[in-house]
Amino acid sequence: MRELETVGIKAFSDQVSAYIRKASLGIIVYISDRGRIVAELRTPSSSSETGVDQSESVLLQEMANGGKVRLRSTITKKFPRGAALVPAGEVARALAAIREDTK
Repeated sequence: MRELETVGIKAFSDQVSAYIRKASLGIIVYISDRGRIVAELRTPSSSSETGVDQSESVLLQEMANGGKVRLRSTITKKFPRGAALVPAGEVARALAAIREDTK
């Protein structure tokens, strides 16, 4: 059975590192605000490569299917390095014009 500990927000914020160490040892830390538990700190459950455990992955997929969230695309578009988008000198001329307008 895991050890449990409850701490108030103020005490938690004053000693975050100590509570993180406790969680890393397997202690579940419940954080309370005016006697009501608002968060818990624990070691992560078993996770896949993405860092999300299976139940969270299923929940995220359900939320994405319902249009509540948009999942990150695994396709990343690479832009060529050094690609010029504007003709040489155009940016300098635009900045000079803006600076003249603000004088």
